[in-house]
Amino acid sequence: MAKNLKSDASESSKASADTSFDPANLPQLPAGYEEVSGDLVGQWDPDNKGSPSCHFIPEYVNLSDSKLNRDRPSTLLVGKLVDRCLLVKDEAIVEGKPGDQIGVWITHGNKEALQWCGSKVFIYPTGTLDVGKPSPMKTFAVAKPKDATKKLARVVNDYRKESMHSPHFLNPRKPGVSKGGPAGPAVEETDLYL
Repeated sequence: MAKNLKSDASESSKASADTSFDPANLPQLPAGYEEVSGDLVGQWDPDNKGSPSCHFIPEYVNLSDSKLNRDRPSTLLVGKLVDRCLLVKDEAIVEGKPGDQIGVWITHGNKEALQWCGSKVFIYPTGTLDVGKPSPMKTFAVAKPKDATKKLARVVNDYRKESMHSPHFLNPRKPGVSKGGPAGPAVEETDLYL
């Protein structure tokens, strides 16, 4: 006698549809393991009700097109918090706890933090500097332990579309391009945009 495959398939799908997710049936983690996530708890923003300082361990960089000028890249330094810190997420203030993964937007005023991946970094705003542009540059102090090892951040996620060929803080300058303008000395391939 031939089986009705259609009927068997519908019985099978009914059986799988009846089973639902039960959190009580989650497996136990092996000893010494902890769950990890790539999600950011929030971003440090001392100008937008975030904590006035941030103590974290930089890990890597995400690049994206700037929301203000799509031809320019934005650099987000991702790391783990060392101390509690007020952060911004979707315009709300959230409290980050030690070990939480956070983001710090990099500017010319705080780019030194890019050079200390894997080491604790303490960063806080120190004021502004008139650089001849419509808005002054925000300045920051970046501190690290005396025995910290210098290790430059690396780009892990590159979401750029419009600014793909624009220089960013971790991108070597093009050979022959000078830091001081057309009359300045040529820069070696290894010089960083820092």
